[in-house]
Amino acid sequence: MPDFALPDYLINLTERNGNFSREYLLTTTPNDPLYWLQWAFNDKELAKLYFPEAWDITKGSSDIVIAVLDTGFDVVHPDMAGKNTGNGYDFVDNDFGIQDSHGHGTLVSGIAAANSYNGIGVVGACWNCKILPIRVCNDNDQDPYQCSHSRVVAGIHWAVDHGAKIINMSLAGSTTFFGSIVWQDAIDYAYEKDVVLVAAAGNHSENLDIPYTSYPAQANHVIAVGAINKNNQRCDNSADSCNWGGENAGSGYGYRLDVMAPGSLDIVSTDISGTAGFVSGDYYANMGGTSAATPFVSGLVGLMYSINPTLKPDKVIQILHDSSYNIGPIEHPDRYYGYGRINAYGAVVLTPLLTPK
Repeated sequence: MPDFALPDYLINLTERNGNFSREYLLTTTPNDPLYWLQWAFNDKELAKLYFPEAWDITKGSSDIVIAVLDTGFDVVHPDMAGKNTGNGYDFVDNDFGIQDSHGHGTLVSGIAAANSYNGIGVVGACWNCKILPIRVCNDNDQDPYQCSHSRVVAGIHWAVDHGAKIINMSLAGSTTFFGSIVWQDAIDYAYEKDVVLVAAAGNHSENLDIPYTSYPAQANHVIAVGAINKNNQRCDNSADSCNWGGENAGSGYGYRLDVMAPGSLDIVSTDISGTAGFVSGDYYANMGGTSAATPFVSGLVGLMYSINPTLKPDKVIQILHDSSYNIGPIEHPDRYYGYGRINAYGAVVLTPLLTPK
């Protein structure tokens, strides 16, 4: 663990290669009743991610673990049954009680890997992947999203040491020069262990070209994810279904941005039950922001690792870049869309098969 003595800052939860798309008839259509509301998965809108085509190749492996560093995990949610690896940790209360009492972490987990084809609720990106829940964020009423740097850094180490192949961080915040060193130390530890880190670009139009503006997305070896709506528009207050609130609301941007995924306010996922949930008394809710966009990428990486668990992080990033669909004004990566909208089918096709020894 890093031993730097630093102020403990808070952070907040927050067509290219067109040959990969094709007319397609599913051999297995998800029977989850809310699937038809999940435009980000069912390809009914302009912003097609081609997950159905990818699922016909792989629905994921239970050997692949996605660590979700967030507000916790609803251990009794029926659409998340059997997903918990059982070795998560709560760095807020410093115990093993990872129950989510806010909802954000459960929503993120559901997008990444909800149980699918089980006749209830929603589908997730990687049907069979497991979730390693790590609670690093407060869930008090005043500021439910606050996550201290030290807890997130500790969570990265815990995730690596407890079997995660992917670390999802749907959170973002500013740091300092010395804080960035602490971040990079933890991220390098994961990178050297061949763990892929995926992080939100931020919800306040953060300029990722300005140092220390949006961490951990700006750090080396982290996949920075921005948000779009169903019309391929970068989310800001002028885009449909993307009015996240606040004068500067908008997806983080800059040349450090990698890819885009759905983050408008109509992303359906799993919620905790009762009045404490994202939606009071409802087991399913809509969410938005780069927090929602990030787990689409984490789940897609889970599908890639299910095909070939020996992939190096740099290769994963290259495949995501090469397979993404350009939706920006220029062919090359740009400041507002990165390499473009993720293409699940393209990424799975480009993933090299594991070669038998």
